[in-house]
Amino acid sequence: MIKSIPSLGHHNYFSDRNLLKRLAFVKYCRPRVNLNREISRRLGIGRGGREKKIFDVGCGNGQTLIQIRQSGFAGELFGIDIAAGILKIAKKSNSDVQAGIHFAEGDAENLKFSNNTFDYLILKHVLQNVYRPLRALQECARVLKPGGKIAIAVNGRKTRLIFRKMRPRIAKILHLKSFPDSDKHFNLENLSPLARKVFENVKVARFISKVRLRKTQPYLDYIDSTRSFWEKSAAADDAEWQKALDFSREYLEKILKQKGEIKDYVTIGVIIARK
Repeated sequence: MIKSIPSLGHHNYFSDRNLLKRLAFVKYCRPRVNLNREISRRLGIGRGGREKKIFDVGCGNGQTLIQIRQSGFAGELFGIDIAAGILKIAKKSNSDVQAGIHFAEGDAENLKFSNNTFDYLILKHVLQNVYRPLRALQECARVLKPGGKIAIAVNGRKTRLIFRKMRPRIAKILHLKSFPDSDKHFNLENLSPLARKVFENVKVARFISKVRLRKTQPYLDYIDSTRSFWEKSAAADDAEWQKALDFSREYLEKILKQKGEIKDYVTIGVIIARK
């Protein structure tokens, strides 16, 4: 029996190519959610704040912090990511716009900062890529000042359900005994009680968007962007991966022919809490 497993895929971010493919898929979501804006608003980050410090754990290409700076925040901004490849992009963007952000390589489970350093912390779609989520949350609490606030973004369990149905067949094509499904194993529903073990005043905001497609390519691009989340031995084989994409195309085209559109859902949650 093929079993689903949590996705531990920080190796998927050597560049922002896959991230950009996913963002292209998001443009078909209705309503579209500006996650960076929601995080800033719910944390209470605005203009000024020169004496404040914000820390983005798993900052990726750095765009969250750059947008915070461009919105008028005047305090110190720090970002770490375990993937050196995508961090190079963050550093270049920072240099291009002269945002004055401190970017460095780092591990969410072992933060190289003193206790009670930051006023705000951000973890956006990060915890599914760490081995010990509770340890990462405890580290975040340690470096957060008393009364400081944290924003954690994570997918809901019911998101991209069509792809979830396809995954066992893709795993079979790739000759795998297991397949990645982080949204099943780590999601808004089971993260909320975990956050309450570490933080106080935990509040949850949920955003549900419909995806309605009249062509298969956006969904295929999204599936292709997940390639390196699958076991490297199989995913590295171009011929086998092409078979998986061919199956995906046929599956989606069948839905399109039967229903006239491909309809799916993207559910994202933002947890806001205090230390």
